[in-house]
Amino acid sequence: MEPERRNRLTLAVLIVGMALRVGLAVVTPATVAYDDHFTPIRLLLQEGRLPRPDQCWECYQPPLYYAVSAGVFRATAGAVSVSAAMKAVQLESALFGCLTLLVCRSVLRRVLATPDVEAAPHAAGTAPARSRLRRLLDAAGDPEALGLAVVAFLPQHVVMSAMATNDALTYLVASLAVWAALRAHAAGWPDGATLFAGALCGLAVLGKAYGMATAAAVAGAVALAALTQRERAPAAGKGAGKRRREARRRGSVRWGRAVLLVVAGAAAVGVWPAARNLRLYGRPQVDNFDFFKTRMFTQPPGSVSAVEWLTFRPVALLRHPWVHPSSVASFWTEMYAGLWFDYGGAISLNTFPPWTAFMNRVIARYAGRTPPGEAMIDYGPGDVPAGLARWARVSYVAGAPLAALVLAGLGAALLGWRRFPTALVALHACACLAVPVVQTIRLPFFAAMKPAFMLGAISSVPVFVALLLAALPARGRTAALIAGWAASATIALADVGYIVGQIRP
Repeated sequence: MEPERRNRLTLAVLIVGMALRVGLAVVTPATVAYDDHFTPIRLLLQEGRLPRPDQCWECYQPPLYYAVSAGVFRATAGAVSVSAAMKAVQLESALFGCLTLLVCRSVLRRVLATPDVEAAPHAAGTAPARSRLRRLLDAAGDPEALGLAVVAFLPQHVVMSAMATNDALTYLVASLAVWAALRAHAAGWPDGATLFAGALCGLAVLGKAYGMATAAAVAGAVALAALTQRERAPAAGKGAGKRRREARRRGSVRWGRAVLLVVAGAAAVGVWPAARNLRLYGRPQVDNFDFFKTRMFTQPPGSVSAVEWLTFRPVALLRHPWVHPSSVASFWTEMYAGLWFDYGGAISLNTFPPWTAFMNRVIARYAGRTPPGEAMIDYGPGDVPAGLARWARVSYVAGAPLAALVLAGLGAALLGWRRFPTALVALHACACLAVPVVQTIRLPFFAAMKPAFMLGAISSVPVFVALLLAALPARGRTAALIAGWAASATIALADVGYIVGQIRP
């Protein structure tokens, strides 16, 4: 495909992805979200300081989102109204989501354009690594647009970009940290660029606690490269051995310094919440469960032993598209469902009157006692929106080939772990995938089993798709492109159906 046509298709994907995020944010009420993030903003504005973690349910969260949102809220409320200010804060997430798509594109281009400068010279008559990769990708058609389509139309990121929540900002900062690390690597790790990458890692920690996965992945990838990368071998001849030793020494110093600067930048920026908690409570990490009672502890699965780590329940998911007792214990079903639909019902159920009536019936049935979590999700056909259920099933089916492309691409990236850009995106994806695993072990309840926790690694997804297409033979690439574009178009259509379904009289 010609470069101009590739750029037009990529641009179209980005425009549609941005329109989906803005559209859902516009039709969703500002108060509809997983949690109430307006209370910390209000306390910050009233008291002129960040609230203590024990002042409200979300007050334990890191400060970045609230500091940014307080400024937006104050400016809009003063110029227009409080309701407009709340909507402006909500629309921040849509902006952050749109910017994340642009950063994903830049990360993809940097990975594909970075030559393997630390490797030994190629044998005579062979093309350098970048040229081989680009030729394969050109033969594949347009891997950039397909990879970006997966994230542009990903229902979970569309939903998270439509709510007033700190996740969308954290995804953006985490993606910027990866981009900055790739930029510093391409420049040879100058001190300023390396410290900047580390500072962005720390800023991801200030966005949300799972930003620590990004900081660990970037620092780990640089450390891995410090142990495995080698400078390009000097030409043979008189004194070649001495030049090789000197090149190795320079490489060790350069990579070792890069590790220290990334860690120093991340620690300097991201240590603040831990230091504050240590001063206030004597430990570096606290959360809302330390201060408030919650009904979450009545929810299934209920214990680590009850979590099904090796099952996947697509049939149950298609029968009951929202979280339901038939699939709630299956970890991978929850992860898959949350990525490809509003599985937790954060938007779709909270704005549906029959669902509210169902919840009220359950509460009344237990006459003042706390209903068990399983009863709260054991809904019937009339309790959930039938129109959205159809789009959910379409999305679940269409998501399967895209999930397969991404997982296979992760495998291809892991095979190329000796190349820093590839190792970085692979480590970042693995670190972010570990977050919901750890969270489920810590809190084995369905409200804590959120695939949204791993979307910090969203910038890795287009890279995985491109790497897989480059690794496939010609017929395999053609089949993958056909399946990928058909599935992506279907997901985009389901997203539109979901947004239209939120517009109720």
